[in-house]
Amino acid sequence: MEHPPPKGPDSSGSEAEQLSAKEKVEQVLSLFGTDETRAVFVQKCRNYIKARDRAIHESYSPQAFIRHRAAYSSPKQAVIHNEIMDTITRISNQAPNVSPQQRKTLIEMHDRDVTADIIRKYLASIGEAPLDDEEENGERKGGMSDTAYYHSLNKGG
Repeated sequence: MEHPPPKGPDSSGSEAEQLSAKEKVEQVLSLFGTDETRAVFVQKCRNYIKARDRAIHESYSPQAFIRHRAAYSSPKQAVIHNEIMDTITRISNQAPNVSPQQRKTLIEMHDRDVTADIIRKYLASIGEAPLDDEEENGERKGGMSDTAYYHSLNKGG
């Protein structure tokens, strides 16, 4: 006979999903050893979102050479994203005393698209990346890529 899952703060309910993006990133940042390493990671996140936004915007340019440049700059964006994902993996494997909540957040952030979304919302929460009203209110359609979402808002160049 199966028993229902336990309720309460230690249950496997998705408490990590209830945290804001800012809280999730702050949980991850708290696992870094120094302020300098935290700052480097946050700067990497800024660079990634900036590259991602630029590539999305340029991919809709009426000028072919700009669209072409956007297509070839995405490997740079991928390198930054890979570095972020590698850092998250390393921190989840090497950090001492990871709390159950931090572990849930790190597991959630193993999904590349989820991580990109969390980073964007984190930077917006600290005033460093704009969020559209629909995205801020959680109205982005699930599974929609950044490019498709951007196009749906008629923000192409």
